[in-house]
Amino acid sequence: MQSVPQPRERRDSTKVLLSKPPRGTEKGSIVVNDDDIWVSDGNIILSSLSSSGSTLYLFKCHKSTLARWSSIFQTMLSLPQGPGEETFEGLPVVQLMDPPEDVQALLTLLYDPTSHPSSKRTRKEKQEAIMGPLRLATKYEMTKLRSHLVNVLLMDWPTTLQEWDDAQSLVQDGGSHCLVHPGTPAPKYWLTVFSPVSLPSGGHTTRANM
Repeated sequence: MQSVPQPRERRDSTKVLLSKPPRGTEKGSIVVNDDDIWVSDGNIILSSLSSSGSTLYLFKCHKSTLARWSSIFQTMLSLPQGPGEETFEGLPVVQLMDPPEDVQALLTLLYDPTSHPSSKRTRKEKQEAIMGPLRLATKYEMTKLRSHLVNVLLMDWPTTLQEWDDAQSLVQDGGSHCLVHPGTPAPKYWLTVFSPVSLPSGGHTTRANM
């Protein structure tokens, strides 16, 4: 089963103690520069702590790229950096409370068009590749990217009985475990995944009423 790759540790990575480690970071945690998202002329670093709290993943990218795609980042990055703000190798560090694999997948979409989820071979692989980036695109108000990812999902929604039967076989994941209850309608499933934001109707994204 192909899935979004986990961030890899660089061969030259070393244990580094930040001057002000994020809350929940264990003393002596390993700081890892992500191989794929470490742009040489980047001017900001995004950090994401592993679920165990033992590894802090760093992603070096461009403020302009984040601001262009996200209204949240655009507003945040327009604020002046305070004297007590964290830095790493002279660059400001923005701590994200999101899984490292989701952050990597989102940034990869922004920097590497060849990694587009639509190139996945099966519907299930495509959905798995989209879930993390779609959650973050929604959270950080990346409107254009979110709409595009939703449209990629909608392209695979069954329209015939045979397509529904094929989709049902994917739900069972080869019999190893059930990803979602077999009786759950597809729209309801995706709403539970991405709540409180609903999938679009007629090609337009809408927010769900809570």
